Amino acid sequence: MLASRTVRFFSAICSLAIAVAHPSFAEPLSDPAAMGKKIAEASQRTMARLATDSATWTTSIELGQPNAVVKVKWIQSPSGRLFSVAAEAGGETEELVRILERDGAWYVKELGRSFKTRPYEAVLGLPTIYHYLDQSDLRLFSDLTDGSQLGTFESEVDGCAIFRSPLPPEQQTQLQAILPALQHAKEAAGADVEALQRQEVVLRQVLERGVLLAINLEHGYLAAGGFPGQRRMVGEFKWLPALGDDFFQVKPADWEDQTLPLAADAANRGDLVMLGHCPAWRRGEPAKDTDAVLVNVDSGAISRIPYNQGVCKAGCFSRDRSKAYVSGVVADEGKAAIFEVDLLTGENRRLTGADARGLPLFLTLSPDGSTLACVEAAPGTNSASDADSLSEFLKSRILLVDVKTGGIKAVGEPLDTAFLSWLPSGKGLLLITREYLGRDQPSRESIAVMGLDGGVKVLRPGSTPQLVLGGTAFFYLDEDKDRWFTCDLNGENPQMVGDGLPKFGFPAASPTGDRLVMMRFGGDAGPRPHLIDVRTGEATAIPLGEGLWTMPAWK
Repeated sequence: MLASRTVRFFSAICSLAIAVAHPSFAEPLSDPAAMGKKIAEASQRTMARLATDSATWTTSIELGQPNAVVKVKWIQSPSGRLFSVAAEAGGETEELVRILERDGAWYVKELGRSFKTRPYEAVLGLPTIYHYLDQSDLRLFSDLTDGSQLGTFESEVDGCAIFRSPLPPEQQTQLQAILPALQHAKEAAGADVEALQRQEVVLRQVLERGVLLAINLEHGYLAAGGFPGQRRMVGEFKWLPALGDDFFQVKPADWEDQTLPLAADAANRGDLVMLGHCPAWRRGEPAKDTDAVLVNVDSGAISRIPYNQGVCKAGCFSRDRSKAYVSGVVADEGKAAIFEVDLLTGENRRLTGADARGLPLFLTLSPDGSTLACVEAAPGTNSASDADSLSEFLKSRILLVDVKTGGIKAVGEPLDTAFLSWLPSGKGLLLITREYLGRDQPSRESIAVMGLDGGVKVLRPGSTPQLVLGGTAFFYLDEDKDRWFTCDLNGENPQMVGDGLPKFGFPAASPTGDRLVMMRFGGDAGPRPHLIDVRTGEATAIPLGEGLWTMPAWK
């Protein structure tokens, strides 16, 4: 990854993450094809030179508050890279992390710690730093030729070409479907109406005016873009004299070595669980973004899942548990996708592409390892008129994803659901259905089975089901009693587990179904992961450090 990422022009201009509402239109340039060719040639020269020469640049990312930005400085050469991430607010600057990359390893300085990991496996105090790293890389337009069918070059300003394009129909539909949700939010008690109104104004401007980009003409990179208050700006790009090996020199003895993959021991992979984590969070603070990490439930050893495009959400494991399937947002496209991340090599393989429309959640792998199922939370699944009903707006698609090809198939009609598990037979899915009796009333959940033909059969009232005990029973929450039970696969013969585990939630069953990881609520340190014996209900805390822990996934 020493060469800067090259982004296809069409993908970049369709990115919701870099859409800008521009106050006025300029006259189109007389020769847009020539401008496109000039940018393509400049970016091709830059990409070729990055393979042999050293360069530096700084990317500023606005944080949505006045005079608050994150600045990421890059120094890149063929022999290594150096990233420095700093926050600026109120005239003060604080370096958050410094990462030196060489010889296939990261040397990380953060919060007084010095440690060595494999690339993208460092557990950082603020997971959003991975988002800033991803957003700060150069976006080069090496294959831009004639953009006239995609939009309009409006002007040339300060060495940049200003390009505007209408949103593609699919993203038009997605954004239009968000408008009713904003209206529901504004009507909710305690909502920040002014902030939501600002979001609505920007959203409508983007729908009406499309996407705006500033592209540096000398080097062919994306120089500026973003929603107001969330803009991304690249500056201070320059070529450097040759950097010798001494520039990236380190003394390994000074760095705690964390490079051994947790999945290296095949015999103990069954003890690995995925969790969402933010180490910097403390009880009483607002929720912070989390990132998916690996945890050994017995030892408490922890490592980040090496996803390389920002932060990701935990999904499920491959059959041999050497790979993790996760969902993450691809910022250059403004959409989410499913990725296969090799826990031994760090390789990332994208599975889903243009056919996906929303955020894939609750990933679960079929018993034969060939097919992923997920809930696709996709604005635009329903029509605008349907979305006037909250229950209709919250409906999602159930997708089946071929692990080898990434091909997707929707199953059944959209429904409001969650907590998917494959049945042991591989012929259907265990899930929940929700019913809303009124906007101001809680939903009623039922446990159900969906066949691969899309038919749904409700088994019993209950929530958050998990297949346990070798697939012979499922574990669930009785919402009326606020206690946890097991029952057979027909939803009958309920048995309370231990004392009912009243302070626990969000179960994730082990591969054999004898144990669960659950979150215990109410303590001074916030939610804490515990091991639960399914037969006895005995709970044991997993030895983990401070921070926010969320949403375990074990299978």
